[in-house]
Amino acid sequence: MAIAGFKKIVHNYTQHFGFRSIGFRSDGFRSLVLGVNLFTVTTVPAGMTGASWNPLLDIIGYFLSAGGLFFWLWYLFLRGNRVFQRSNRVQSREQVLSEIAGQLRGRESAAPDRAAVGEWVRDKVLLVTGAAGSIGSGLVRQLSGYPYRQLLLLDQSEPGLYELDAELKDTVREMITIVADITDGERLKQVFDHYQPEIVLHAAAYKHVPMMEMHPYEALRVNLLGTRQLAEVSCDCRVRQFIYISTDKAVNPVSVMGATKRMSERYIQSLSARTTRFAITRFGNVLGSSGSVVPLFTRQIAAGGPVTLTHPDTSRYLMTIPEACQLVLEAGCMEEKGAVYMLDMGKPVKMLALARWLIRQAGKIPGEEIAIRLIGLRPGEKLTEELCYASERPERTPHARIVRLVAQHVDREAEMLIAIARLEKAMATGDAGYIVSEIQQVLPAYRPMAPDGCQSGNCHSRSSHSGNL
Repeated sequence: MAIAGFKKIVHNYTQHFGFRSIGFRSDGFRSLVLGVNLFTVTTVPAGMTGASWNPLLDIIGYFLSAGGLFFWLWYLFLRGNRVFQRSNRVQSREQVLSEIAGQLRGRESAAPDRAAVGEWVRDKVLLVTGAAGSIGSGLVRQLSGYPYRQLLLLDQSEPGLYELDAELKDTVREMITIVADITDGERLKQVFDHYQPEIVLHAAAYKHVPMMEMHPYEALRVNLLGTRQLAEVSCDCRVRQFIYISTDKAVNPVSVMGATKRMSERYIQSLSARTTRFAITRFGNVLGSSGSVVPLFTRQIAAGGPVTLTHPDTSRYLMTIPEACQLVLEAGCMEEKGAVYMLDMGKPVKMLALARWLIRQAGKIPGEEIAIRLIGLRPGEKLTEELCYASERPERTPHARIVRLVAQHVDREAEMLIAIARLEKAMATGDAGYIVSEIQQVLPAYRPMAPDGCQSGNCHSRSSHSGNL
């Protein structure tokens, strides 16, 4: 019933924006609405009467503001609605989110350098790990328009790969899905020997901060040991280039997830003497990704509130998935060994401002019609994120939106292997507390958040910032 209701809202009210719905997909249900004529709230076409017509939608149409209509369309996009068409221009979910992101950050997305990326991947075998995830699938969609030889989609999630394959198999050429775990060295060797990838884009990782606080063993197993396994096989099989996709949470980490990503960065940097060209891209939160704040806020607003916020001063760098993927590919074109590339994220966005903005887009008054409730920082969360260390010197690159970070010190590979071996011994104990303490020993920059929300004397406890705004 909810899906049917959303369909009617789309069919009835998108004409306010000049849109025509040409496809709908949500929660695994696929249904086409091609050829369905739009109609206004004052003119009900023949056949849309009686049981098939819900008069409540007429009332919604009269009372929903333009901002509210925009909000509901955006909610549908975040739930999986793929494409809308305006006049003669097809506008995807990602393009709509890009326009929204530009408003929030005070800048628009940059046009991609398609010629450079095209030459970089031309006639090459490409492998994307974590291909069923938000960033991985975004990379796959972007790469689909380039002249590669073969595109390999690797992920341990069989349902995720099935969904992606079903979506793309009729439109993406020379695409092969591979169910495999990046921590399984033998399986990776089989895959690499058979397909001989030349460029590896490594997006596979556990990324949800509070979840990984509860499971440090898994965070290390996948994020660090999986990356080591994949890098070793890439070197053994003479992969030309390896791009590691990192996160701003790796900078001065307070979370297990951030710490494991930082350890992986350091390990990747230590491989600069290898034949394979390793590079790192680092960026912040992406709009519309699995588990990100925007879908959470929109679901809460759609349910009538409250919108839950961790702290009134929390801010995040925001970028759309296509924009992040585009910059990852353009950083790869530079083909520099051991480089760390920081993507231009624009200005950080206050989460309180974002919540209020979204509520207004729904035609509601923040704090009155939709409550905003402060719940305190969750385990592993920061108030603000950083994009680089003080010891990293930023340098310009040929790309205006990409900065190269030059580290004062790079670990030797042997040193990193000793550190990783120490963490493996801690993992063998199965003691989560001991694992976290050992991560802190090998990575002094990691300063875990205490259960009360305090970190190194700076306290942002749940009790001191809870209630409604």
